[in-house]
Amino acid sequence: CKQSLSFEIVGTDETIDIQYVCSLSDSKRVYAHLAAYFPTIGIREGKQWNIPFNEEGSEIAVIDFGLEQESMLPIRYDDRFHTDPLLSLITLFEQLNTGECAVFQVMMAGMNSPLSSHFQYAVSDGAGASFLSDVPELVEGNDIKTESSLLSVAIRLSVQCTDKARTSYMGEQGILAVSRSTESQYNRLIPLSNSGYDYE
Repeated sequence: CKQSLSFEIVGTDETIDIQYVCSLSDSKRVYAHLAAYFPTIGIREGKQWNIPFNEEGSEIAVIDFGLEQESMLPIRYDDRFHTDPLLSLITLFEQLNTGECAVFQVMMAGMNSPLSSHFQYAVSDGAGASFLSDVPELVEGNDIKTESSLLSVAIRLSVQCTDKARTSYMGEQGILAVSRSTESQYNRLIPLSNSGYDYE
């Protein structure tokens, strides 16, 4: 894609929708790829719409995720999909009650900087071992991560429930679902501090 792309799961008590949000100029390409990789599913094009949060409802928990360890180390990935990595999140969204809403977003964009080659220099001591003696897995983990193209990614979970206590509970369960589903022997996603964050 020429511009940023967002993969989103939007859940309410009535529906769970999976959608890709992209620019109009990228829409045909995204549609073609989805149709090629998932030929048996129905794809519906739509215009931008508002996420169904209730402005007069309780507070919204906004949780941004980041890497627990160095960015050179990969999170869990599995191209065989023995277990769907989104299963725990979908299960959580199934528990939403009337008037509640949750949104999981993976916003991504291509990178212009050749970070893959820069990472190679950053992790190695020049003799094939890790630059950081207390992180010997750095070279091996970096080799795995840079096998594929690197993207700039922001990952966010937003939850609004009937009251603050339930919003907090669902947010905590969402954190567990994301952290556990991304955990590898090298790295995982953890929640970042959002103190002072104003939702608009």
